[in-house]
Amino acid sequence: MVFAALAVTRHIEAATGMSIKRFVKTTRRYREAVIAAGDQLSRMQR
Repeated sequence: MVFAALAVTRHIEAATGMSIKRFVKTTRRYREAVIAAGDQLSRMQR
């Protein structure tokens, strides 16, 4: 689990150019998201 979280964090930092702290602050206001993993789409709501 820890390695997966680290991999996701590194991917977000590389893709956005932001630190994970800044990314979380910026995206905290969004209430829902659609995540694509392979051929599957997952809708997440807060």
